[in-house]
Amino acid sequence: MNKGQVVYMINNMVYYQDSIQMIQSSQVEKFEIDVQTTNKGMMLYDWQMKYSVDVDVQKKGLEVEDEVQIIFFINKGLQWNIEDQRKCIEIQKGETCIYRNRFQSSSTCYLGGYEFLFKSLHIPIAYFKEIVQTLNNQDLEEKILKDISKLTISAPMYSILADMDKGKQYNEGIRSLYLEGKILELLAIYFSELEIGRSKEAYYIGRTDRESIERVREIIDKELIHTPNCEALAKEVQMSRSKLTKLFAAIYDMPIHTYVIHKRLEYAAQLLAEKRVNVTQAAMLSGYSNMSHFSASFKKKYGVLPSEYY
Repeated sequence: MNKGQVVYMINNMVYYQDSIQMIQSSQVEKFEIDVQTTNKGMMLYDWQMKYSVDVDVQKKGLEVEDEVQIIFFINKGLQWNIEDQRKCIEIQKGETCIYRNRFQSSSTCYLGGYEFLFKSLHIPIAYFKEIVQTLNNQDLEEKILKDISKLTISAPMYSILADMDKGKQYNEGIRSLYLEGKILELLAIYFSELEIGRSKEAYYIGRTDRESIERVREIIDKELIHTPNCEALAKEVQMSRSKLTKLFAAIYDMPIHTYVIHKRLEYAAQLLAEKRVNVTQAAMLSGYSNMSHFSASFKKKYGVLPSEYY
């Protein structure tokens, strides 16, 4: 077996990741992978899978290339166990995680009847260290290399992921250069948001107040179409309007109104990325009744019209 191969056992069949071998099984309804590579050895995988029954998948901890892996869960979350560390990791739909992937056996279960869409970025450890050391932030480097960090897939991340496929129009050399540039742009956003997360941890807000603000965020996320105004939100958590707006901005780095717009557009982008709805449906489901307003706001945030996204 060549170094660099990662073996998956699926329904008692072997799948070699580096050869992208299609799995022939009556239990597999869809299994498609698109791979893009750069001259620096970075690889971007685009996964689309659907099984008719629950399928247990195990990755063997063989001698694989040491790498940093970033996974973007587009339409459905996943839970997997890392056997060496006796750790269970759970990532939700619309979240991303980053971790060092080496010599670790892990297992997960793909539920039958669901289509899984996710992207994974694989960066050789030597090149990753070369990139991250330019940040002069040893704490961030250690956090990434020694633990698994989670983030919400932000609007800029969705936009860059969508742009990555545009490089396929170029010849091989330019395509590699284009993809590498997009990956570095994505990493800049990723590192920035990880640092923001660390700074939020250092900002002291009492547990009760933090839980109240978290409750407000949950209300907004669940009621994007008919979001309560600030007065109603403040009343819901028994907090003054001024205190609510101040603490919300401190924790989430933006005013409540901006957060609502951000989440609506992010949800619309996610719907379009899943390719399950058209532009009009995406606008309505994310709380927009005026298509002109929706298109203008979307283009301002993502740089393209909704019809051009993904």
